[in-house]
Amino acid sequence: MAGMSYISGEKMNQGVRILEYLKQGHSITPLEGLQLFGTMRLGARCWDLRKAGYDIRSRMIKGENGKHYAQYYLYKEIQASFA
Repeated sequence: MAGMSYISGEKMNQGVRILEYLKQGHSITPLEGLQLFGTMRLGARCWDLRKAGYDIRSRMIKGENGKHYAQYYLYKEIQASFA
């Protein structure tokens, strides 16, 4: 994680854990980010990962209640799984 050295403390721990989760082929929503990693700012952690060079992408999902929310995923890992 040399590219993430500029992130300090808890942010880095959350970012590393989120990245490992995404590398396993999972996608993640803000609610899952809170439940799994204790982050109230999943979008900010994904932005940190993008700045570190990871191709984190998002798509908008419409929930059962009609509200929209983001779902984040690691693009290259998903693309590789289709090859």
